[in-house]
Amino acid sequence: MHVAGSMVLLMFDDDNIQSEYLTTNSLSKWLENIGPWEPKMQIPNRRTWLSISGLPIHLWSEETFSRVVKQWCDLVNIDIETLSPSSFEKAHIQIETDWTFHIVEIIDVRVDDVIFHV
Repeated sequence: MHVAGSMVLLMFDDDNIQSEYLTTNSLSKWLENIGPWEPKMQIPNRRTWLSISGLPIHLWSEETFSRVVKQWCDLVNIDIETLSPSSFEKAHIQIETDWTFHIVEIIDVRVDDVIFHV
């Protein structure tokens, strides 16, 4: 199961199977670090969905979405309804960020001499 960033959680039905995977390093060719989950572990980043509104139709593109979010994070995915919109009211994109709080910002997107508040 994906946790965040490149972190995954493997769950085992049997403690013996878990112990075998942890001691034999059979997963080490795919995973950098392998160990049991500990409550004190901190997740360095997270994936979340972000809504973007106020973007004009002629700027509705993956390139624009990437530029809008680049100050906070990396673009991971674009919602299928955003790629094939029935409305241009909001775009929904998935991001990966190390910010631990809500991103509630209004940014200015400039096209030639026109500024759009997004």
